[in-house]
Amino acid sequence: MRVCVLSANLGGYDVQVPWVDQVVPVGVSVEMHRFTDENCPPRRKAMTSALQCGIPKMFGWQLVPDADTYIWIDASRGLLRSDTVAWFLQQAGPADLLLFRHPARKTIREEYEFVKAKLAQRSPYLWQRYAGEWLDDQYAAVSRDGHEDIALYASTAFLYRPSPAVKAAFSEWFWHKARYLLHDQLVLPYVVEKYHVWKRVIDDDVYHCAHLPITRVKSRRTA
Repeated sequence: MRVCVLSANLGGYDVQVPWVDQVVPVGVSVEMHRFTDENCPPRRKAMTSALQCGIPKMFGWQLVPDADTYIWIDASRGLLRSDTVAWFLQQAGPADLLLFRHPARKTIREEYEFVKAKLAQRSPYLWQRYAGEWLDDQYAAVSRDGHEDIALYASTAFLYRPSPAVKAAFSEWFWHKARYLLHDQLVLPYVVEKYHVWKRVIDDDVYHCAHLPITRVKSRRTA
């Protein structure tokens, strides 16, 4: 089994720390692909670095083809334990997609209401990232199909296998990101449900997961 671990730190947003070699079962090989401005050059005429990060996140199966399994880890987290990949494989079992349940909110509706309220309050964290994005339009598109009350997932880290359903779901995920809103969580459950992706959902808190320690010491970008 060929496993690719993917991450992207475009625009120098995070301080990049070394990752450790992984100890995996016999028959499993691990590759690490960390995309930066050097090996994934900026497309400044077309998109921001925040949008461009969606390409390796949702199209890793195209950028690094022919792997059996992909693991995405946001640049704010890291492979600092040698057993992280083995843990992901164990948690996923035979499913095509392993997701963390969102630890703070339960549904798409709750996430929409949370983001909308925080933007109204000009919360610095969300305002910097999503002010001016088409939050209401995206929610209307999702709600039109009656998916607003399905379960919410975190998108900080996940495992997937490039099945036709996963490829279709991730392609539409990126389309939503470009068409409506940079925020990932609102549409992820929608596309997973729409394309009937074979998934496993775990209740571990991705933000406090021992296998995904935070590495974001400080941001190099202030705007």
